[in-house]
Amino acid sequence: MNDRWGAVRVRLHPEFAGRLVARGKARNIIWREGQIPRGARRFSARLTDDLLNYAFSLLNSAIDARAAGEDDLAQQAFLTAAESIESVVRDGDPDDPRRGYLACVAAAAYAIARYNARAYNMIDSTAANLSPAEEIFRLLILRDLAGLRRVARERLTEISADDERGTLADREFEEVQAASLTFNYLLAVGGLVTYLVRGDLEHLARARVDQLGLGVVGHVGPLAVDEIPQVVHAEPPLIHEFNYYGACARRRPTGIRTR
Repeated sequence: MNDRWGAVRVRLHPEFAGRLVARGKARNIIWREGQIPRGARRFSARLTDDLLNYAFSLLNSAIDARAAGEDDLAQQAFLTAAESIESVVRDGDPDDPRRGYLACVAAAAYAIARYNARAYNMIDSTAANLSPAEEIFRLLILRDLAGLRRVARERLTEISADDERGTLADREFEEVQAASLTFNYLLAVGGLVTYLVRGDLEHLARARVDQLGLGVVGHVGPLAVDEIPQVVHAEPPLIHEFNYYGACARRRPTGIRTR
């Protein structure tokens, strides 16, 4: 057994870290809005942090395992990481600013592990306070292509307008960097939606792997190839969408490019 993957299998064992995953699930059963009922069993104050540290470490290992062709191990690691994060988010503190982000991470892990129903349920019932990129991801998991296209266009237009007004050049580097990443991400997803609506499987395959070098959403997930005709026929082909996103690509914000 490869020592590297053997260590991952050790971390996936139910007894690892004092049955950490089981303790997270047990707490999740009884708590409401991040609070344990009076008189109920007490859990370690560090349980949430331990679960999240464990989950993100496991996600790194899952990505490496998948790249190395260890598909079964990767699937189990993605699933366990998703369950660990879900035990923190579901019925957790509704005011936690990380809630939306963590819900997206868990949903993505479920989708990559091919538990698409759990991904759908995760993102539909727990996501809040989402960034534009996270909202796009939520809509893709929910298969709301009309909403996804609308949000992508609105945000792309907003960023382009900011650039034309020169407001991006006056912002802090971190803000400009975030706007750049959001612009590229939304442009990539917009292209993906265009390919889906047009029924162009060749371009869909390219977008699915790595559109604009960003790995759009990492996974088309719930949209299996045999479902694409249903999506295509649900809305008329909108060829002008392709022209719109192409125009956005040609006028990539100058303030972003030069910073």
